[in-house]
Amino acid sequence: MKPYNRAPEYSGEKNSILQSVLSQLSKAIWQMDEREDGSQILADLRTGLKALGIPFEGCGIFFVEQDISSPSVRFHSMHAKGSWQPTTRGMGRDLILQIWKAGVPFYRRDLGREDKYREKECLARVFGYPVRCGFDIPFTHGTLAINSSVADVFTSRDIKSTLSLAALLSVLFYRLQDLAEMKARDEQIRQVQSMAMVGQLAAGATHEINNALMAILGYGELLLAEKLAPPTSESVNLMYHAAQQVQNIVAILQNLANRQRMVKEYLDLNQLIRDMILLLHTQLEREQVEIIDDLAEDLPPIEGHAGQIQQIVLNLIQNSRDAILESSSGGMIIIRTFKDEDSLALEVQDDGPGIPLEIAERIFEPFFTTKKAASGTGLGLSVCQEIAKGHKGSIRAKKHADGARVVVEFCLE
Repeated sequence: MKPYNRAPEYSGEKNSILQSVLSQLSKAIWQMDEREDGSQILADLRTGLKALGIPFEGCGIFFVEQDISSPSVRFHSMHAKGSWQPTTRGMGRDLILQIWKAGVPFYRRDLGREDKYREKECLARVFGYPVRCGFDIPFTHGTLAINSSVADVFTSRDIKSTLSLAALLSVLFYRLQDLAEMKARDEQIRQVQSMAMVGQLAAGATHEINNALMAILGYGELLLAEKLAPPTSESVNLMYHAAQQVQNIVAILQNLANRQRMVKEYLDLNQLIRDMILLLHTQLEREQVEIIDDLAEDLPPIEGHAGQIQQIVLNLIQNSRDAILESSSGGMIIIRTFKDEDSLALEVQDDGPGIPLEIAERIFEPFFTTKKAASGTGLGLSVCQEIAKGHKGSIRAKKHADGARVVVEFCLE
């Protein structure tokens, strides 16, 4: 932003400068990208205040953190190389919050004569000089503070002009919020792409493992046919059955890797669940998470994609496991199946911390997650919901006294 060297002499000229400042700032805000933190815009706004001839010596932004139970306040000096600093009670935080909540400008004409809120000392600490008068303009995300060491130096026109600039601050902080969300979304998409690449590599790896297993199983069968004497025969038998178990696990992994194949077949829901329990049993046992299956007998088959339904089971078990381990050193997961009128139901219940009511309706939204950035993409339950819909089914979270309970229903018609 180009600085103006002198204050305007006429209101017409001042209005023209104000419109120019607002136009330049608006353009700069919308040209920002995700690498910027807004400091340059704040510095340009400081330059705009000077261009308007407002006789300030110090200015700054008090930003209110609204997304926490007890709001906090950060301060920025509006210099290009400035940074956000936390404030304390001794820095006038409580008064700033009052002004922000009231939503009207607050002018202290002469702190030398009247310091009702005992601000002189804290303002001197924040701005680095003895503040005699000043005003705060509240906006959506905090207040714009303008100060001087001269008593009653600001006019109503100064405050009116600053009101227009403060309104632009709301646009700036909404823009910063949008950029932060876009950056987070891009990172989540990159994680998903990485996961897809890992899936492709895993598919290739299972093929190579299968080749090696075929050799082990083939020679194992030959050795078993030799009718070797104990204990050699027992060792060979143990080796052979262990290799068969690995082969079963590899088959499950291949099924998951190929889950996007658009081939529907009639499936045994209970067997799909048992396969996933077999796959995860060792990990869960090591983490002291007990998994119990309570599967109804004689369930009719369902028509669907085996890999996709196994993906639902895998996601629900992993979500329960993560919730349990975040709150304790172990716990229990119960998986149930049952027939309910014209549908089959799959229920996964755990004794973790449960699903807070305030987010219960959001857990199926894409990219919504309560996990740390490194451990969750926020796509698991969203994908489960889409798979359930593709099978003419539904998924929902239900209230549960201790922990969480998620129910998936598959239509039989």
